[in-house]
Amino acid sequence: MYKHFIGLTTILLCIFCLNCQEAFAAKADASDGQQDIISLDMLEMVNEERRRAGLQPLLWDTELAAAAEIRCQEAVEVFGHVRPDGQLFYTVASCLKNRTCGENIAGGQLTLSKVMEAWMASPVHRENILCADYKYIGAGCYYDPAGEYEIYWVQLFAA
Repeated sequence: MYKHFIGLTTILLCIFCLNCQEAFAAKADASDGQQDIISLDMLEMVNEERRRAGLQPLLWDTELAAAAEIRCQEAVEVFGHVRPDGQLFYTVASCLKNRTCGENIAGGQLTLSKVMEAWMASPVHRENILCADYKYIGAGCYYDPAGEYEIYWVQLFAA
């Protein structure tokens, strides 16, 4: 019985450590300039959800991606769809003016799969991901160890 307990404890410890490694890797990626990799992986995950729903895939937009990176950093200061200067999120990029657009933000999820899972479980966020009107996406991730959530995620969508 004791051997089984030790074996089970070792397995659980390994699983915990693997999850920690994934979380630490996400933090390192977000802080070491690997946002492009995370963002492109996010694009793939979003488009997979859209394919399952019978929708056209979104196209990557570098201006939206740059704006999403800015919004990630702003979310540390003001976590919401309003910017620190009091303006709404879409003022972050001129390409969003006079266009149908949307924003998903999240904080605290340690992995891309966890943030996508949270967004797909939320009706409003899911609606953005699966909106047939949207054609473009930009996304980002930002790590700030001093922030309330430490890891911040943003998706920006445009028609």
